[in-house]
Amino acid sequence: EREPIGAHIHVGTVRDWDVAARVQNGTAAFVAPFVALTANSPVYRNRSGRYKSYRVASFAEYCSLPQTIASPGSTQSTWGTDVNLKLAISSTVELRVCDGVTSSRLMCELVALAAGIMHHAAEHCDGQPPGDRGYAELMRNRWRATRHGLAATFTADGTYTLRLTASD
Repeated sequence: EREPIGAHIHVGTVRDWDVAARVQNGTAAFVAPFVALTANSPVYRNRSGRYKSYRVASFAEYCSLPQTIASPGSTQSTWGTDVNLKLAISSTVELRVCDGVTSSRLMCELVALAAGIMHHAAEHCDGQPPGDRGYAELMRNRWRATRHGLAATFTADGTYTLRLTASD
């Protein structure tokens, strides 16, 4: 049986490791919305119904692993994480959590959104890791997006919730 297809988004050029840490950590908060927006693999190895994105739930056969957090000053290239640094290879940051996208228009919109988020992170985030509670919240949001897709409810800073809604 074939694995669900994913879409990876590369944004760059990033050549400075501290900037890369800011981009990776700043983009991590947006992993769950990207999972929710693209969740379209509800069937996996004859199972269905539990997840909207079995591809992400199964870690895409180790191609989309839960996010690691970068530390400024000690950041290095990674492989397989949700937001992946490719500085040594292609000077890009790669977002690896999207299920396959069937519309070129949607793909262009996702790329533009990812580029905007990464640019904002490079310019405005301090790059510091979120801490244990912040990381746990990122992982809970990732799971919610995997399980519920666009119907997921996310928390931010433990203080408020965000819900994506589908419209025609």
